[in-house]
Amino acid sequence: MKQTLKYNLRIAIKFIKIINQISKLYLPFVLLSIVLSSTISFVNIIFPKYIIDELLGDQNAGRLVLFVALTVGIGFLFNLIIQIIGYYCEVQNEKVSAKLDIILGEKSLELDFDQVEQGENLELKERAMFVIRNQNALVRMMSSLRNIVQNIITICGLLTIIATLNILVIAFIGLVLFLSSKIFKKQNQSSFAANQELIPINRIFNYYSTLTTDFTAGKDIRIYNMRPMILKKIDEFIAKNLSVFKKLSYDQQKYQAFGSINLNIENICIYIYMCYRVLIQSISIGDFTMYINAVNNFGRSISGLISQFFEFSNMCQYLEPFFEYLDIQPKSKDGTREMDIDPQNFEIQFEHVSFAYPNTEALALDDLCVTIRSNERISIVGMNGAGKSTFIKLLTRLYRPTSGVIRLNGVDINDYRYDEYIKFFSAVFQDYKNYAFTIKENIALKTAQTASDETIYELLSRLSLDDKINQLDNGINTTLYKIFEEDGIEFSGGEMQKIAIARAAYKNAALVFLDEPTSALDPVMECEIMQSFNDIIHNKTVIYISHRLSSCRFSDRILLFHEGKIVEEGTHTELMQNESGLYYKMFHSQSQYYI
Repeated sequence: MKQTLKYNLRIAIKFIKIINQISKLYLPFVLLSIVLSSTISFVNIIFPKYIIDELLGDQNAGRLVLFVALTVGIGFLFNLIIQIIGYYCEVQNEKVSAKLDIILGEKSLELDFDQVEQGENLELKERAMFVIRNQNALVRMMSSLRNIVQNIITICGLLTIIATLNILVIAFIGLVLFLSSKIFKKQNQSSFAANQELIPINRIFNYYSTLTTDFTAGKDIRIYNMRPMILKKIDEFIAKNLSVFKKLSYDQQKYQAFGSINLNIENICIYIYMCYRVLIQSISIGDFTMYINAVNNFGRSISGLISQFFEFSNMCQYLEPFFEYLDIQPKSKDGTREMDIDPQNFEIQFEHVSFAYPNTEALALDDLCVTIRSNERISIVGMNGAGKSTFIKLLTRLYRPTSGVIRLNGVDINDYRYDEYIKFFSAVFQDYKNYAFTIKENIALKTAQTASDETIYELLSRLSLDDKINQLDNGINTTLYKIFEEDGIEFSGGEMQKIAIARAAYKNAALVFLDEPTSALDPVMECEIMQSFNDIIHNKTVIYISHRLSSCRFSDRILLFHEGKIVEEGTHTELMQNESGLYYKMFHSQSQYYI
């Protein structure tokens, strides 16, 4: 138990530190609200005694007015302040909750790419996001902590009052509430178990539910009439949810009934004892009222303390994945070496590089040795799964070699500062992404505020997009997609790829990749986009990656990958001389599409 309490306190302290970093006034206002609420409780217990005794005694009008005024006035003023604090805390709740979401996102970007892709980390992140977004962790944790502190303060004051009546009353209440604590524990264990069971169910349900509103999937859903299948799966998960909720509701009602019976027995015994004391005239009617209120409040405060302690304990368990995810450390350490390399004079060497993806034994790259020189245009070709994209992921440090080393001008690439190193590269990946930003923001990204419109238009002109964009009312300030703006533009697949190419060209990096972004297009459109890309890249080192061979006409050198190895290397003319070679066979099998 001590270890559990210590662990819970450690989680709570970490959470409070994060909240305090986000909002400095949040915690002081919560503490002020606790003090004011506790004061109101004591005013409502003590002052009615004096009002009743005065009414049954001297009936002094001045004292009656004073007692009533203090009771009403303190309650009104303090409750008004508490409401103002509550409004501020609600605003801060939104701010802090949003920031907690951002913290998870920042952590994902900090981790190595392969760590983010790992199934266990994806699951952990999902659980961390679930507790922040779906279980309202911030409000529930702060509410439980607030109520625990307030109940402790109230209990200490009430103990002082009740002790003046009979110390045995406290012992009796303690026995009853000990039984209540056992009931609360069972109730909260049931709630926690149900919520843990719901997390994976809700994650899958949310996926299918999102499909119904995802316009990018809308065409497939309609063409293949997937609607019945999706709705059936949604119904299945709704049924699973209802099954869990049904059991949870039954357990909660059962434990609440036991708790209510327990507390009612306590109330009956206390009232009998208090009435007896009044009848033998050992206490006044005012004392009776004060003690009854004190005992009732004491019972409620103890019950509240126990209940909120279990809520606090549950929230610490819920928040555990959040901090587990934040505690994941990147496996690779960032280098410290500054980049001081002439973009027109560099050399990259793969020295016996091998790589296997996590949780697999097969090598995606096997003992690779190759050199890339500045101002070269290289085509990396091969069948799907040959290791082409893996080659780029290693070069851009998304992954680290399982063995071997990659050097840039003789220095291990991992020795360079990552933020400096990555400036050296620009890319259009196979699964490239455009965003629901303006066209200009999609191209210039974080420099969009200062980017020259003329430069953007020039790039788009060279990609043959200027005529279409000039027809738009807002030009390059038109938003892509209609997610946020009704007048957003929906480009064709080829046009979207040209936007991604413009982004790669705008970065003006020393080495540019084109990683099969045209694989979904027909060969003629692919050739056109390759030509556009080639035309706008000047004085750059370019690497084309494709399982099709349209890029080879632009290349100084061709690397043919097969089963993680470079099996052929040379110019198009040189490779075509080997009629038994894989390149020769691939070229002739595809050439019909380029005639």
